[in-house]
Amino acid sequence: MIPANSHFTDYVFTYTTDGLPFKAGVDTSFDGVLAPEPATWAVLLTGLCLAWNPTPAQMTTIESDEAAAGGGTMHRLSVAFIFAAAIGFAGATASAQQQTPRPKGVVSFGVDQTIADIGMLEWAPLSLQGLPPGAEIAILRGDLAKGGGEILLRTPPKYVVPNHSHTSDEVYVWLKGQFTYVAADGTRQRISAPAYISLPGQTPHALECGDEPCIFYLHYSRPFDLQVHAMPAQRQ
Repeated sequence: MIPANSHFTDYVFTYTTDGLPFKAGVDTSFDGVLAPEPATWAVLLTGLCLAWNPTPAQMTTIESDEAAAGGGTMHRLSVAFIFAAAIGFAGATASAQQQTPRPKGVVSFGVDQTIADIGMLEWAPLSLQGLPPGAEIAILRGDLAKGGGEILLRTPPKYVVPNHSHTSDEVYVWLKGQFTYVAADGTRQRISAPAYISLPGQTPHALECGDEPCIFYLHYSRPFDLQVHAMPAQRQ
C-alpha cells in the first residue's frame, strides 16, 4: 500500500552508450495503490530492457533523488535485476498458460491456438432456463460469461430451440442435419447443413431440427444471455 498523494522524484538511469554518457528521466509521481498484474509487470519491464539495452560492459546505475521527501538517499539497482525480473514474470506467465487444461479433443500448438477434433469432443448436457432438455454443449474456447465464447451444440432429432434473442450478436455455422429457421415475423426457411447464419443482437429467432441429430457452431462476441419470446404465428 502506497499512501495517496505520495510523490517520488524522477529516477535517473545512467549508463554509457558507445562510450558516451546517457541519461533518461522517468517521472514516477502517482496517487494511491500501485499493484499491476504480473503479466503487466513483465511487459513493462521487458519494454524498459529493450528500450535501454545496456551491455554487461556498460556502467549501469539507477539513482533516486528523494530531496523533496527530506532525504538524499541513493538507491542503486543493477539493470541485470530488471532483466531477471522481466524474464521471471514472462516465464511464469507462459508456464501458467501451458498448464491450463484443455478439453478432450482440443489441442494447441501455440498461444491462442485452438484445433478441435469434433469427433473426439466430450459433450455435456445443456441445462438452461427456457430451453427444453436434450441439447448438449461442448466448449471450444473463451468464456460465455465474459464474451467471446465459442461453443458447439448438439441436439436430438425434432428438437426445437424456442423463439429467443440475445444481447450479443451471434454467428451460427450449421455442421450437420437439416433444420428450419423461424424468423421474428413467422417466416420459415428450411436449410440443410452446411449453413451459415449471422445475427445482430436482439434478433428473435427459433430453430427446429429435422429428422436427424443436428450439430452447429456458435460464437458470441458479448457476454451470453437468453431472452425467450412467444413463438410467432406461422406466416403464410
